[in-house]
Order: sequence, then structure tokens, then C-alpha cells
Amino acid sequence: MPRLRPAPPRPAAPPHADRNHHRDGPHRPGPSPSGQSPTEARHTPRAQAHNPPPRSFSKTPANTTGTPNGQDVDKPRRSARTPAFPQAATAPKPLATPRSRLGHRPDLIPGFERALTHARAYAAEHGHLAAPRDTHHNGFRLGWWLFSQRNRAKQRARDRLPPSPHLQHLAAIDPWWNPPWDLHWQRNYHRARKHVETGQPFDPAALIPSPGTALGSWITRACLNYHHLHPGQQQLLAGLGITAEAAHARTRRAYPWRTAVEHARTFAETHGHLAVPRDTTHNGFPLGQWLNKQRYRTRRTGPTPAAHALTSIDPWWNPPRGMVWQHAYQRARTNPHTPASRRWIQKQRRGWLLLHPLQQHLLTHIGLAPPT
Repeated sequence: MPRLRPAPPRPAAPPHADRNHHRDGPHRPGPSPSGQSPTEARHTPRAQAHNPPPRSFSKTPANTTGTPNGQDVDKPRRSARTPAFPQAATAPKPLATPRSRLGHRPDLIPGFERALTHARAYAAEHGHLAAPRDTHHNGFRLGWWLFSQRNRAKQRARDRLPPSPHLQHLAAIDPWWNPPWDLHWQRNYHRARKHVETGQPFDPAALIPSPGTALGSWITRACLNYHHLHPGQQQLLAGLGITAEAAHARTRRAYPWRTAVEHARTFAETHGHLAVPRDTTHNGFPLGQWLNKQRYRTRRTGPTPAAHALTSIDPWWNPPRGMVWQHAYQRARTNPHTPASRRWIQKQRRGWLLLHPLQQHLLTHIGLAPPT
């Protein structure tokens, strides 16, 4: 068996060669194991696969013009934030002229004409365009279409734009197709007009139709609120014979308490209060008895329409501490120098702390002050 020859010892590296190599001068790479120089080894295919070329982070395009960074030397580089045309960035855009949808959508014209034909047929049959939203006419959803047209007209009015020209066709069919009041009122008006046109009895001042019917109840409410109605509504009612005088006459007959309220208002304008004795009459009307009944009814069942009307005339017509004190207060207010009024005033001063705050408030109106 042959003896193995020991490997020759490696030459020892100089001490601290790696640690102080930068002190001895610049590092010069030696030849590669394959015998190639470092520059040649860097360009071999295997070295290129493991060491790809460094990526360029420059956003400038490749140099194809022979000038630095591919740009013309004579032309300065424009900033990305500077617009190409400064006058275009500062000049305001012209406002678009408001137009109808049919003006720039010719494809909608046939559909509008078809809907307009259904609207004309419906108005010829019923006499108006106040159709409910679920109305269909020969399979066409006329109610929804009219609802959409009203919404668009109101939106243009809110935006302070002129009305659409195509809506004039609907106004030609029914001038009140889009009234400023509720359509429910408009439909009831057309029921009343049809009632009159068919020759049925109609006398609003004589309670015909009766307030117990649906139509009569609407007429009574319209007469009750006649002075609060829109001028257009008053004009439509005048065509039915319902004027301000007829509305007043029907209201007085349909609501008898309104006649009593008128007597109470006239009495308060003369005397300044409604603290009247029980036996008081006004132009033959038993005003004292009627006021006592209204106080009793209000305390048992709560405020009534007559009670609200009386409160607007005299806030103290139904005082919380009864009418005896209120009668004496009104006598002291109107005739403070009588012996009875002086005694009553002295009594109120002595018992000031026992009075209701509202009573104390009333006494301050006639010059009484809380004791110090």
C-alpha cells in the first residue's frame, strides 16, 4: 500500500492583512479562477445572470437625440405643474344655457308625444289632469308620468331656471295641472264642479250638500279656510258660486259656535275682557251662559275649537282660580277709585304671597307691586 504524501503547507498570510488592507493602498482584484480578468468575468453569461445590471430610476426617456437626457438643450424643461396654456386654467368656463331634456335628447321626443296623447285623452274624459299616481290610461302609467313631470318642474323652479318649453303643452290641456297647493284639494274641487255641471242641488250657504257627506264636508272646510286659501283656489271656488259671503254664511250655519265667538269678540272690543256675569247678553245672545258652558266643557274634555278662538280674544277668559276673583279684578281695573275696589286692592296686597303667579302678574298691570 503506497504511503500518502502530505499536502504542502499553505503560505501564511501576513498578519492583519484583511483588517488593514485599506491602509496599504487601493484594493486591486486579481485574476479569476478561470484565468479571466475581472472585467472579462463580469461580462460572461453566467455572471450576468447572477449580477443583473443596475436599474435606472431616472424618469427621463432614453437619449435618442444625442443631447443630455434626450432633451433639446435650447428648450427649457417645463414643470409638470405648469399648464401648457395658462390662460385656459384661469379663464372661467361659460355657463351652459338651460335647455329642456327634449332639446338635446331627440330620442325622447316620441315617448313624450305618446304620453301627451294619453294626457289629452284623459283630460277629455275627466276634465282635468289631477290624476292619482296609480292612474293607468290604456295601459300607460299616466299618473306616474304626470308625477315625474311635476317633480321636474318644481326642481327647475327651485334652481331658478325657466320652465321647460315642452311643459306648455300640459298647461294648454289643463292650466292647473301643477297647482301650488295639494292635488287632493284639486281633485275634490273637480268633484264639486262635476256635481254642479250634472245639475244636482248645490247651495253652499244653505248647507247643500250637507256637511255630513264627503263632498259637503270638503266644501265646509274650504269655506272655513276661505281667507287662507291661495288666490287661484278662491278663483276656482268663485266659479262654483262660493264667494266670501257664501263661505261666511255656510261657516256660521255649519259651526254655530262661530256665531257665539263673533259676539264674544265684539263684547271684548268694547269692554276689554270676557269676565262677564252669567246673565250677560249681547245683542240678544246669552253670552254669559254660553261662556260658562265653554269653561265647563274645556275643564272636562280639554280645549275645543271655540276655546282656542276665545283664548285668542282674551287669554284670561277661563282663569285657573275661578271667575269670582276675575270679576273683582276687572272691576278694580276699570273703576279703581270706588270704595269696593280700594278694599279689594288692599286685601290683595296683604295676601300677595298667597296669590297665584298669574294673579300677581295681572295685579302688576294695575300698579300693584309685591310688598318689600
